[in-house]
Amino acid sequence: MSVMTCDPCMASRAFEQAGRALGQVFSRKGDIDIEKIKQSKYFRALLQKYNIKLSNKLVCNINQ
Repeated sequence: MSVMTCDPCMASRAFEQAGRALGQVFSRKGDIDIEKIKQSKYFRALLQKYNIKLSNKLVCNINQ
């Protein structure tokens, strides 16, 4: 397993090239609408897939 080390000089140059202040990676504008996320087709598909896996696991545990 390889471990990456953080070179502060390289990180500083990356932020400089990106035009960002050191440490500021993501900007947040406004609140996150959880209800909108819950209604998105991608989240619903992911949740459905999880629920199917969970049901299958429960059925397997019952049958054992």
